[in-house]
Amino acid sequence: MALAEIGYWPDINYLPTKLRYEKNLEHLFFELREVIGFDCTSDKYPKTSILLQKIMNDMRLMEFAVKYHLLRARPYQLELKLKPLTKISSSSFASGHTLWAYIQTYALAELISKKREAFTDLAYEIGASREIMGVHFTSDEEMARQLAHRMLLLMWHTNTFQHDFKAAKAEWKSIIPD
Repeated sequence: MALAEIGYWPDINYLPTKLRYEKNLEHLFFELREVIGFDCTSDKYPKTSILLQKIMNDMRLMEFAVKYHLLRARPYQLELKLKPLTKISSSSFASGHTLWAYIQTYALAELISKKREAFTDLAYEIGASREIMGVHFTSDEEMARQLAHRMLLLMWHTNTFQHDFKAAKAEWKSIIPD
C-alpha cells in the first residue's frame, strides 16, 4: 500500500505554489532514494530532475491515451469475489505505476549503470504490488514494461532527450563513476 501512494503528476509541478508541489518532486525521486539513498532530491540533482520530469510528462500522456482508448476493466470489476486493497477509477490497461517504475528504471539504469539490477528489481516490485493489491492483471504489468521500453527508445533518438540525459549524466559522473 505504501507504493500505491507514490506517483508523480506533471501538472502539479508547473507552479511551485501549487499544493503538493514538494511531495510531488519527492515522489519523482522515489526510485533514486530507494536505490541510492535519501540524499537524492530534486534540489540536489536539478538536471536529473529536469530529465525525469520530461520523461514523466510524456509517460503520463501515453498512459492515459492507452487507458482511455482500451478501457479495460480492472480485475475486481470482472470478478466480484475479489476484494482489492483499493479501488481506482481509471482503466486497468496498462498499469500506470508499472509504466512509471520501468520508464524511470530504464533511464536511471543508463545514468547509473552500476545500479541497473537494483533499479530493475525495484520496478518489478512496484509492478507486482499492483497485482497483489488486486487492481491489475499480469498483462497490464507486462504491457506497461514493454511500453516503457519502447517509449524510452523513441525518446532516446531526440535531441532534447540527449541534451537532458547528458546534463543529468554529468551530475552523477563524479558521484558514481561508471
